[in-house]
Amino acid sequence: MDVGLIALIGLGVFAATMAFWPAWFRAEVRRKRVKDPRYIPPTGLGVFDEIYRPATYAAVQELKVERRKTDPAPAPGEPRTNKPKR
Repeated sequence: MDVGLIALIGLGVFAATMAFWPAWFRAEVRRKRVKDPRYIPPTGLGVFDEIYRPATYAAVQELKVERRKTDPAPAPGEPRTNKPKR
């Protein structure tokens, strides 16, 4: 087989993959947001956001911290507002 033909086939497979990747990524994000509406997709630059876009990186970190926060526990002796059903 000719090396050019192999390179052409490889380039075709790569181009086909790149053509369908955005649609796959959108479907994957949609699927994850159905399970968790607070899901934030990864940024395109990844680790370089911290260096080149520090404001964006800081905002994403704040969102991640807020997502992990839970409601505060009631103080001792304070009546419960939502009693469990029995």
